Amino acid sequence: MERVATVSVRRSRAGRGLGVALAGLILLALSRPLSASPSGLNNTPTADTCPVKTVVIQGWTGFAHDVDPDWWTGMKLGLIKGLELGADWDADGDPSRHVQFQGKYGIDLNDWGTRAAVGIANVSDDEDRNGDVFPYAVITQDVKGWFRVHAGYDIQEDNQGAFAGVDTTLCLLGRDVTFCADVIQTNERDDALYAPGIKFGLGRKLAEGEEASGVDAVLQHFVFETWANFSTASDSHEPAGYVAKMNFVLGF
Repeated sequence: MERVATVSVRRSRAGRGLGVALAGLILLALSRPLSASPSGLNNTPTADTCPVKTVVIQGWTGFAHDVDPDWWTGMKLGLIKGLELGADWDADGDPSRHVQFQGKYGIDLNDWGTRAAVGIANVSDDEDRNGDVFPYAVITQDVKGWFRVHAGYDIQEDNQGAFAGVDTTLCLLGRDVTFCADVIQTNERDDALYAPGIKFGLGRKLAEGEEASGVDAVLQHFVFETWANFSTASDSHEPAGYVAKMNFVLGF
């Protein structure tokens, strides 16, 4: 299955429009300024890009104990092979937040599952309110189809750092389920944000050549994902933060 992904503020995998989809996206809740969400794991981008002629529409929220949730919506689009473009905005209508854009280009480096990408996220017309742009480079390696590992580096001004993650996809209860985890340096590399997560296609996994029918014809376009954020910041008294996201994947 062709993989796609999504990221948070600063930083999963989506299937093709009419097939069972897996997608990733992200929000760095409680720890960083929000940014456009490229394909990725929980809080980190991967070398995945949105498939050609596919649009992913997303809605998500970040929440924690005694913290008001914030609501976001966004989309990403694949028009030509390897190129992903996207935008995200605050669905709460916060006037201090403007639309944030992202773009990524990825290529396969060999026939053994190695892929690399460069991208930029958190692009807006007001860096004072929305934070600095987030340029990054990342490499993804598939390990014999068992799991994938990801590693990269961002050069966001005053907050550059490394990130890494791992994911694996299994068929459970007739559906594709992806388990993933990532870590990213924060606070000018003094701390880190760890995030375990899960995402799954709501529609039943189809056999090769099989066409979806009935309820599955609708559910195959939806992917749900959720993860938890844990920060190592010594001065942080915030509880763990959580993110829940729904993705609608459509080919055209």
